[in-house]
Amino acid sequence: VRTIVTAALCAVALAGDGCWWVLYTRARMEKALARKLRAKGLPFYLPLYEHTLKSGGRTRSSFLPLFTGYVFLHGDASARVAALETNLLSSVIPVVDQERLFRD
Repeated sequence: VRTIVTAALCAVALAGDGCWWVLYTRARMEKALARKLRAKGLPFYLPLYEHTLKSGGRTRSSFLPLFTGYVFLHGDASARVAALETNLLSSVIPVVDQERLFRD
């Protein structure tokens, strides 16, 4: 499994600032959202896996999201608003039990 993780993610998560949000994207917009979040400097998590397709003697591969339709964002309310401003989201789901998330 390959992951796209911004460098700021580790620093922000360790500092304890903000919380995790689950971003539910519009259809097939996970990587586009990840690019926009990276451009804005927002920490996110998008696990990807390599999908290989053999057709007509050719082998094609691409990286697809492990959790289709979801990107995980770490930040405060302003980070959530910045993600909403991309117009690539269907909804934002707050992670209610942040402590349990860290324990797991």
